[in-house]
Amino acid sequence: MKPIKMDEYLKESEFAINSVLTAIWHEYVELESIKVETSRLFKSNWENHGAVFPDDRSIGKVVVTGARPATFSSQNEEKLYDRRDEAREFEHRIIARRFSVDALSGTLLQFAKQGISVVHNGVKLCPDGRNLGSQSLKKVIWEGRNQSLHWEEKTHQPARICFKNLTREFGLEFAQYGAKNLGFAVINLLNWRSFSDFEADMLSLK
Repeated sequence: MKPIKMDEYLKESEFAINSVLTAIWHEYVELESIKVETSRLFKSNWENHGAVFPDDRSIGKVVVTGARPATFSSQNEEKLYDRRDEAREFEHRIIARRFSVDALSGTLLQFAKQGISVVHNGVKLCPDGRNLGSQSLKKVIWEGRNQSLHWEEKTHQPARICFKNLTREFGLEFAQYGAKNLGFAVINLLNWRSFSDFEADMLSLK
């Protein structure tokens, strides 16, 4: 059977890949909008009442700290608790959108990994592609996909090495490779915002 070429793989997969890309960036925009709304609605109100409402953008978790002011009346205390309940609702919305963004990003990385597999029968015979710091495009795709799909399991050494290098060269968001899905962090690093971006990188691996 004649091996499939990369341009053939991309042509047949374009609709699906484009759909996933559109969904990723739609969900990302919605996620950022929720974060902005959360900060706008709560931060000033809570600070004015002697409580702190930090918005941890790295993990999307709303954290409520600070003791209730002793001078609060019963009515004000009730309002404070109502806002805490509302804060939890925003937290859940952020977590859900974050999950969507990372899960979809893992799917996109799977399309990229599958392209390498079907064209080159694995990563070893695949061209390196462009450099991302000290590492090749093919390595970041391969190990990025592995981390995204298997982060809840024990991280294998090649993925650990890859993400330690990404952490050193591109920032601490890559350091949590054993604790969360970093699919979107990889997609964002690769700057895959449209099918043409994805296609250009994949064609460099043909």
